[in-house]
Amino acid sequence: MMPSPQNGDCLPCLQRCASGRWKVIALVAIIVIQSVVMYTGYMCGNRKPLSVTPLLSSRQRAAPSPQQDAATSPSKDHAAAVSQKDHAATAKTAAPTAAEVTKADEKSGSEKELKQRFPHFIIIGVKKAGTRALLNYLNMHPDIETASMEVHFFDRDDSYKEGLEYYRKQMPFSYSNQLTGEKSPSYFREPEVPERIHKFNESIKLILIVREPIERCMSNYLQHADGQEDFPSFEASVLLHNGEVNPRSAHIRNSDYNAYIDRWLELFPLNQINVVDGNLLIKSPHVVLKDLQKFLGVRQYIDESFFKYDEEKGFYCFYNRSESLKCLGDSKGRPHPPIKPDLKLKLYNYFKPKNKMFFDKINKTFDWELKVES
Repeated sequence: MMPSPQNGDCLPCLQRCASGRWKVIALVAIIVIQSVVMYTGYMCGNRKPLSVTPLLSSRQRAAPSPQQDAATSPSKDHAAAVSQKDHAATAKTAAPTAAEVTKADEKSGSEKELKQRFPHFIIIGVKKAGTRALLNYLNMHPDIETASMEVHFFDRDDSYKEGLEYYRKQMPFSYSNQLTGEKSPSYFREPEVPERIHKFNESIKLILIVREPIERCMSNYLQHADGQEDFPSFEASVLLHNGEVNPRSAHIRNSDYNAYIDRWLELFPLNQINVVDGNLLIKSPHVVLKDLQKFLGVRQYIDESFFKYDEEKGFYCFYNRSESLKCLGDSKGRPHPPIKPDLKLKLYNYFKPKNKMFFDKINKTFDWELKVES
């Protein structure tokens, strides 16, 4: 039988029991509160356990420490660097130029993949100097594909506004190991064309075929007069009423090559422009083609065996890829009526200084003086 405690011994015992009981109650209360908070956060969509952090006063929240300010606020130098980086990133993502697209095609394209590609070279002129014959001759080469029609992309505003993809669609289908080319004879004389082509591809190769100016004048005249009655005579078409050469005549103006070459040489180095003597193309096409194949960087493939002289037309016909003989149309190589000796001499004296300036600029001289009889 346990001894019953004395009155003096009961008070400490009751104090210890009460103290322990409140600790247990307090601990249970804390556990319940934390459970409620965590459960509420979970039900509100926060899947991470909530943590209780000390609340900051409004003054403390508004005024970060100097260390925090330095760590979170970018400096002016840093902001400038970010701006430059953004500018560089924008430049990198800008639309590629035609030259970049062409290089990418050559680098990544399969040799067996047929697609329309931007041209690697352009025949820029001139009209009635042999551009069609030259294009056909170049197209005999298996490593070259040319547009069959005159494109006139850079000299016609309505076409130019269509954009580069429109221009690409005018090109023939080719393989990545082939060159693509086009010809538009009026490119040479139109003032806006050099800058447009330079913007398109500043490293593109240009071919300019010119012809002895008096012959080109007559050929241009015959094309305009063909089939028309009461058309002015050749003399009336190239001379003023006082008998002097008319510099505003289209036949004369477009035969003055010196008047147009400067705007091309301002944008393109001379080694990117191959100036062809159209008279030599008529006499010895294989000589011209040998030089052009070297200029374009393709293998020497076209030689004398590709040409056969047509006695009737006084012009060379050529063997196309199907090995059939093809001659140019009736409007090509037609005979010219004789020009009066005094008129021919007058035209010769008009063009002679202009030809001299043109030859000096292209570092070539063509044998055009032998065409003039004094």
